[in-house]
Amino acid sequence: MAQQFSDDSIDFVVGSVEFTLLHELAHLIISEREVPVLGPIESTADYIATMILVSDDIEKGEDGQEVLNSFVKSAATAFGLSWQLSTERNIEIPYWRTHSLEIQRFYSMICLLYGSDPESNQDLITQYGLPERRAASCKNEYAIANRGLNWLLEEFGTRSQTEAQDVVNFEYGEPESLLQSAVLTRIEELGIFESTVLAVVRDLGISNSFTATIRSCNSPQADWVESSRELGVCLELLDAFYSVWLEL
Repeated sequence: MAQQFSDDSIDFVVGSVEFTLLHELAHLIISEREVPVLGPIESTADYIATMILVSDDIEKGEDGQEVLNSFVKSAATAFGLSWQLSTERNIEIPYWRTHSLEIQRFYSMICLLYGSDPESNQDLITQYGLPERRAASCKNEYAIANRGLNWLLEEFGTRSQTEAQDVVNFEYGEPESLLQSAVLTRIEELGIFESTVLAVVRDLGISNSFTATIRSCNSPQADWVESSRELGVCLELLDAFYSVWLEL
């Protein structure tokens, strides 16, 4: 049966996919450039991904920052809602895992976004529930993270756009649901998959070739596999994010 998807629902999935892509690219950066990390590597990847989206030191296109801010809100909301659903349904939470708890990832992302421009992001307090006590420290948290991002950019320099294109091989699988097809169409319209990967390769000086894929893999996940040099986003992840949207 044909199903209609609202623009808001598609944009929610796209924003969540963009953050996930950047998170896995952060793992690529850390491994390829041997970035010194003192602390949980998954949290470091979250911070790199969020800061690429919100930092005012990263060049954005016209009206680009507003779109990128919406990506952060979508991805953070997905984490927050996933936590809420898990607790409401008494789903066992694996506290031992390497990722921070979803609710912690939600607040960290929202805090960095708020800290990037507190005056313009008051809705994060009123609508997203950022506590005033945490908000008071977010400007400083953002400044610290931004120094780290600038260190990465300055330390590793840049490559040309042509060189970046020579590094990455892009592969796409066929969508297996109407939702997957709608989201891939939106991603193509925005041009964000290839442009995001190439921007990271260019700005962080990645030189060893790898493959970036969006394909079916029978699991709602994304990962960077160093041994096979493949950065993959599974199409099933799109359906998973949409199922979260339906709970809003």
